[in-house]
Amino acid sequence: MDQKQKLLIRNIAGGVILLTLLLFVLAYCGVFEGAQSDEAQIRALMERAQEEINDHDWEDLFDLTDMTEGEKQAWINAVPRQAQLVQVDAVNPKGLVSVPVGATDYEQEVSVLAHLEAPVVGSVGPQIDAVDGTLYFVKKDGRWFIDWKKSAPTFPYIPQPKMPDE
Repeated sequence: MDQKQKLLIRNIAGGVILLTLLLFVLAYCGVFEGAQSDEAQIRALMERAQEEINDHDWEDLFDLTDMTEGEKQAWINAVPRQAQLVQVDAVNPKGLVSVPVGATDYEQEVSVLAHLEAPVVGSVGPQIDAVDGTLYFVKKDGRWFIDWKKSAPTFPYIPQPKMPDE
């Protein structure tokens, strides 16, 4: 074999190895996952929860949870009026969303960036805050829900309601 053939074989082998590594990285990041995969469902839940908070539609927000109707109503009643002013700008997972195969519960560390739509009396400039917390998820009948009772205490500013059975 001459030098050109050796160089061609080396380049082809290197290209195949790089392509294989790229495919593994893309697969790890969820590029090839289906719309109903666990990771996709959890990402969709986080996005939908952000939308419901921004719409101030507390009933739809708590429909994303696994709570009973009485518990949902207790949480809705505990939402302060000031919550109508909050707009969530981003819910960013800290790390990759990667659910183990066969898992029925999952937790994801997140960072939430939010601001107030209207200024608070006596404040100057925009009221922006970033908080960290953990979102807990539970899978029931093949569908993921937010475990709000475990998730809410990990975030500041979320009041705890008095539950109906207390």
